Order: sequence, then structure tokens, then C-alpha cells
Amino acid sequence: MTTLTAAVQRPRIYQQPKTQAIFNCVACGHHENADLNATKNILSRGILKYGDIGRN
Repeated sequence: MTTLTAAVQRPRIYQQPKTQAIFNCVACGHHENADLNATKNILSRGILKYGDIGRN
């Protein structure tokens, strides 16, 4: 699901990407590299679950 969600979007709206390389959200207009977008979503979920540990 991290590749289907805009990292800057709340509430989350899911959509199927048209290409593998670029993420384009039809709900909020956010677009960026799909891998970078997914990375931001994974980081956000980790921080929500475990807190902001290891960062100064």
C-alpha cells in the first residue's frame, strides 16, 4: 500500500499507479518518484509505531 498512497496526503486515498517510476495522486495532485514516495510512507509508519528513536 505504500506505493498507492501519497506521502503528503491525509486522509489516505488509494489509486493504482500508471507507471512504476512516477507516483501521481489523482486526489491531491502530489507527484514524485514512486520509490521515494513509498520510502516516505514506510518511514512515517515506523515513526508512528516506534517513535522518533535514533534521530537527534
